[in-house]
Amino acid sequence: MFGSMTFCQEYDCLWVEQVFYLSSSITESLNTDTIRLAGHSDLDAIVAVAIAALPADPVNPYRYPRWQEFPEDYAKFTRIRYAGWLAEPNNVVMVCEVPGSDLGNTPDAQERETAGLGTVEKGDRRIVGFSIWELPPSQRVAAQDERADRDPSSVTTENALGRLSPALNSSIQAKGVQAPSKERPDANPARVAKYTEEFLKAKHRFFEEPFGDKNLYLSILACHPAYHRRGIGKQLVRWGLEKARREGLDLTVFGSPMGSLLYRNVGFREVGKFRVQVDGEEEYLDTLAMVLENKDIA
Repeated sequence: MFGSMTFCQEYDCLWVEQVFYLSSSITESLNTDTIRLAGHSDLDAIVAVAIAALPADPVNPYRYPRWQEFPEDYAKFTRIRYAGWLAEPNNVVMVCEVPGSDLGNTPDAQERETAGLGTVEKGDRRIVGFSIWELPPSQRVAAQDERADRDPSSVTTENALGRLSPALNSSIQAKGVQAPSKERPDANPARVAKYTEEFLKAKHRFFEEPFGDKNLYLSILACHPAYHRRGIGKQLVRWGLEKARREGLDLTVFGSPMGSLLYRNVGFREVGKFRVQVDGEEEYLDTLAMVLENKDIA
């Protein structure tokens, strides 16, 4: 359901110099699954995973309740959102690949097409999961605008497209993704605004204030439903665990009902939650705040 994020060439170089040590600690193979740093050519695959996976996370349908009614708009704005995330130099996007011959639990061709998996050339690999990490403040590069405390999902289309490399921007425009001239029809604007407001307050309270420059925040982790229960999520979290252990960082994440089970399993603990409820509505959304302090990393 989520498109992969792309990195500008200049950002790739910058990351290598300031953040990454391109060695076995970043790209690792577990059996036939491979965890690696995402590149700009991965955007379509990441978006496909996101679109397939995120409806299972209550946060997504709560904010975008009409996503099934407007699938094209939902896909378009999902692509914009992830393109912006990939273009942000203070994010690290990791992907999990499997052999192209690995069809997960959807061996039927029509089922694969419906699930957004499609086909791959012989010998190629298929992206089936990804994670997006927000670097701790001490490791961030100078941003082009003041957005340090903004929810990545609230980045405007114009800003997101403006930060992309010319090649990536052209690719997105060629696929018909233009800067929107109106509100997205799949969204509930009041819920989106309320979620962003409560999210920012909770992120500051539970993560930024207590952990400061040591806060390595997991923005999102998604695995295609056809590849659930194979340990892919745990493999993607492992990159953060290893970085945190090596550099003395603390890990933080907001856990969905499904994701919180994984996070507890690797050592995260709950430190609180935040509630989103629009005035006049009975429906509400509770989200867990979870941390794994460096001293507790196994």
